[in-house]
Amino acid sequence: MRRYSLDRNDGRIWIDGQISEHHVSAAAVRRSLLEVAQTGLVRVVIDTPGGSCAEGLAIYTALRECGRPVEVTVRNAFSMGAVIAMAGERVAIEAGGIIGLHSSRVDRETAGASVSDSHLTAEALRRFARALWSSEATKGDAARVLDLAHGAEAADATHLDILARRTGLPRHELTALRAAETVLTAERAVALGFADRIIPTLGA
Repeated sequence: MRRYSLDRNDGRIWIDGQISEHHVSAAAVRRSLLEVAQTGLVRVVIDTPGGSCAEGLAIYTALRECGRPVEVTVRNAFSMGAVIAMAGERVAIEAGGIIGLHSSRVDRETAGASVSDSHLTAEALRRFARALWSSEATKGDAARVLDLAHGAEAADATHLDILARRTGLPRHELTALRAAETVLTAERAVALGFADRIIPTLGA
């Protein structure tokens, strides 16, 4: 049976893959927190395309509440990876590292949407719900899609709180960065407060 440990026996917790219940999960992070040295810094390396909002927030919470200072190194932190990175009291980013931001999204299959986009933001879900509401036959579907929009909006609000607390940027600026699906280079990540310093690339 696979052990979902994220410890590579180098003293770091490696969040390096899709964030999900069956891969890089909150359970795996909590297990790894017990496996690494129990004193001093918790060192975390992030290299992820993102994934589950629920698992990502649970990972963020596990790191924030571990009772020890957390030092994060970013290789690539997209989507929920960017949120998790904000758990670090100190955040470094590799010279070639990237932080990718975007609004919360629901996949097309979950929404039941007959649209071309594979993922839908809260705004897109609201538009889809309005279209469904125009027909008596699809009002039930409209209510379900509207619930998904409310969930995405709640997730966005939580993510903005986390990002604003770490960066000091106003929420409207963070909202614009996420809506534009902004990709931050190491230099820009430091300039905007997402990271504290740039470091050379770590060994694999």
